[in-house]
Amino acid sequence: MNAESQFGRAQSPPAVAAPAGDGKTRAVWQDLLIVTAFILLITLPFLNQPFHMDDPGFIEFARVRQDAPLEMQLHDYVFFGQRNETFLDTHPPLVSSYLAVLMYLSGGESEMLYHAAFLVFPLLAGISMYFLARKFTRHALLAALLLMGTPGVMVMSHTLMSDVPGISFWLATMALYVYGLDRRSLGHMALCGITLTLGVFTSYTVLSIIPLLFVYAAVRRELTPLALLPFTLPLSSFASHIVWHVSATGSPPRLSYGVGEPMTWHWIVQKGSSVLVTLAETTIFVGILFRVLITSPWAYLALLLPLAVSIFYQYLYGFFSVQTAVLAILLMPLGLLLLCQIYARGWGWVRRERERPETMAKTLLLLLWLTGVLFYVTVMMPYTSVRYLLPLFPALVLLFVRLVEERFFVNPAQVRYILLAAVLSTSALGLLVSAADLELANVDREVAVKEARALADMQAGEGKQL
Repeated sequence: MNAESQFGRAQSPPAVAAPAGDGKTRAVWQDLLIVTAFILLITLPFLNQPFHMDDPGFIEFARVRQDAPLEMQLHDYVFFGQRNETFLDTHPPLVSSYLAVLMYLSGGESEMLYHAAFLVFPLLAGISMYFLARKFTRHALLAALLLMGTPGVMVMSHTLMSDVPGISFWLATMALYVYGLDRRSLGHMALCGITLTLGVFTSYTVLSIIPLLFVYAAVRRELTPLALLPFTLPLSSFASHIVWHVSATGSPPRLSYGVGEPMTWHWIVQKGSSVLVTLAETTIFVGILFRVLITSPWAYLALLLPLAVSIFYQYLYGFFSVQTAVLAILLMPLGLLLLCQIYARGWGWVRRERERPETMAKTLLLLLWLTGVLFYVTVMMPYTSVRYLLPLFPALVLLFVRLVEERFFVNPAQVRYILLAAVLSTSALGLLVSAADLELANVDREVAVKEARALADMQAGEGKQL
């Protein structure tokens, strides 16, 4: 049975939508205002969220860099309950340095101030996604809103960690490069090099953009000096950073955490299974995925039954609790079906677009983008995490929107209805998860305050005894 007969045949729309012309400038500004208002709506209520997860680590390095801007180590630092004589910063320095500047300018530390200052990153991500989607789909506004409304992106937008800043520079770089190559614009390409450099010093995973864009230009048959220009500044800057990092710490920057057991085949399979569940529960609302992906319940059941047997055995060996096992049985087939359809349809698009290199390059870019992040997370990282998967969210959303546009091509109104329903339902789920994350952050702060008071009382008692 071929891919199209298994997943349902659909009439073929234009593979990639043409961007709006200059006469649509007013509509573009209206769309940008909607994107901005939407992002503020889902972030402003969380400005007072306590610092938690990995936020304190970035803040600690920001404190140290008040006096030593190039400091890469913390001394006598407790991390996950373990005291370290020296603790090395494994992240690029940009986010902590940005926080250090905020500390210096404000003269103190404020949850509301820091979160407000970090709003620039989800705004940059949403606006960049909008412009990028104009090159890949016919529903750029809904694609941008859908990305920012996913639970993964929404929750991470309320933190001070490097993940959302990283994908914001990633998306800005992608958009600038695609537009710059289309318009042969030196200005776009120069600005692209700057955003790419900022991205590399925000998250090392942004380095993977370079081979993606190189392949994109090669498939378009445009490997010109202009196409290679954006790579010069980030590559030379990162090479200098490696030299400085080795001289300062004795080791190169750490690009991966996957060592030892996480690199074994059975652990990679375990991480792959977790990726499938995570994609189904933190990207697009489950009900929408069912509506779009499942043309026949038999395809879903054919995947569910063998996966259910595998998960049941893992439950018996203690890898799953009852709740997580049930959730995995329901969601893992959906995540697998999502990837199967994306790659099956994506390969069909590539074959259909072989005579149009510019169009085929866009499809290949999205497929390689998705594949690269999946490989990085399942093979090179120690465990699956939403924050590690965040860089694939834009590519996944763009490919999903193309799936919807293709399957329901005969009824454009239905396409808009499904995508609007996806935005509303996914954003509602994102707000619920964000509210739960806010509650967890408040609980963490209360626990931290109690522990700090108990430690202070203990130290005061020891001082009296002396």
